[in-house]
Amino acid sequence: MLDLHDYTCLPGLIEMHAHLSKDYGEALGRIWLSYGITSVRNPAANAFESAEEKEAIGSGVRRGPRAVCVERLEGRAVRSLAMQLGSSLPMYAGAAPLALLAFLGGLFIPLSSYAEWVREIAYWSPMYGVAEVARAPLTHELPWYAVVNAVAWFLIFVAGAAWRMSKDTARV
Repeated sequence: MLDLHDYTCLPGLIEMHAHLSKDYGEALGRIWLSYGITSVRNPAANAFESAEEKEAIGSGVRRGPRAVCVERLEGRAVRSLAMQLGSSLPMYAGAAPLALLAFLGGLFIPLSSYAEWVREIAYWSPMYGVAEVARAPLTHELPWYAVVNAVAWFLIFVAGAAWRMSKDTARV
């Protein structure tokens, strides 16, 4: 058993918009891996080039993160219904506040490394309770106020979603 209570585990990062090309060579894949990027999304790729890139990385011929490609068929990019409707814009608009809440809640950096006044704010953030509950199996500690935080924010978000859904006139 390893004592890792002073360490933070960072999941593999996903590059959501990158154009893969054989012209870059293997160096780009190694750079992404060195920065902790374990998956790359190529939003508009040639079907043959993207298949070759995925196979080369998957077989170990070329080093790099896992490639997820949206191939082009007959000159038109194949995208999900959400992309066709343009509903990805709110996702990108909400990314910055979510990232701020994740850092503030101690998801990526331990709260002990923050100033005291930041920690006092962090205890009230939505991600604090989630981060503590997620770390509980590793730390063998689960403060009761972290559970209350997670449940309270869950209920607030569910109530907000229900309220917004009730105001949506397109739903019946």
